[in-house]
Amino acid sequence: MTAAEVRPAIEDRLAAAGLPPLPRTAWLELDLDALVGNLAFLRRLAGDGSQVRPVVKADAYGHGAVPIARALEGAGADGLCVATFDEAVELRDGGIRVPLLVLYPIPPALAAGAARLGVAVAAGDGPGLVALVQAASAIDRDRPLALELEVETGLGRGGVTVADLPTTARRIVGSPGVRLAGLWTHFQAIENAATTTAQIARFEEAVAAVVAAGIDLPPRHASASAGLLGDGVLALDGVRPGLAIYGIVPDELDPATIPAAVSDGLRPVMSLLARPVRVADLPAGWGISYGPTFRTAR
Repeated sequence: MTAAEVRPAIEDRLAAAGLPPLPRTAWLELDLDALVGNLAFLRRLAGDGSQVRPVVKADAYGHGAVPIARALEGAGADGLCVATFDEAVELRDGGIRVPLLVLYPIPPALAAGAARLGVAVAAGDGPGLVALVQAASAIDRDRPLALELEVETGLGRGGVTVADLPTTARRIVGSPGVRLAGLWTHFQAIENAATTTAQIARFEEAVAAVVAAGIDLPPRHASASAGLLGDGVLALDGVRPGLAIYGIVPDELDPATIPAAVSDGLRPVMSLLARPVRVADLPAGWGISYGPTFRTAR
């Protein structure tokens, strides 16, 4: 950081904003300019025609769901992804209006609420999907529940197999109160080229099966942060960056395989800062804290 980039002291910045002094010796700072810059950078990686829908689950990975979502919405994010329905409700209550996708199946009893809020939900296979479609049958047909159908390509966590996909997609298309809004999958180990290639092949097979069944192909998405930052970006119609939107490169990626232009294009959104509270001279070999966590060498 250059002298010109040094920020004013936290007390000065708080006072300028009309806020009281900070009552703590350690604090977190969020750089929303970095967040917006990361969104723009990831949009360039994804390429034209691919929507960027950042993941803001788990309170935006601890960054604060509503303020982060508000900044992303203002910067032109095409939509946002969350893990659970209550997270979507929090965003809607916070004034967020961009399209939202709940990545995990919701209880059928929440179908009407999701449709009313304009929230799309992930749909898998089995009784859960059948119950969800049945619950949605009473929904106003002018505002059907948007279902994004997950395809099981190798993660083993949920989704419809390629063999069952045409039947499942037809059930959604032919049922009142729901509409097929997306087709997606999630990679198991993006760092394993053979595994990822096999998953991509299964997903392409799934896409072909939907087309062969005479069903209009909905938007497709597969890549999250690791898939977007690694070699051979599979952007399709959209991407779902999670860690990367906050300036973090996923641990599973080998830094040696990521071009510097990619890793350098991301800026950390969160910083942990602290004031020194004690300076002490201790002899060599002295243990510090529990364990000890650290032992002086000199």
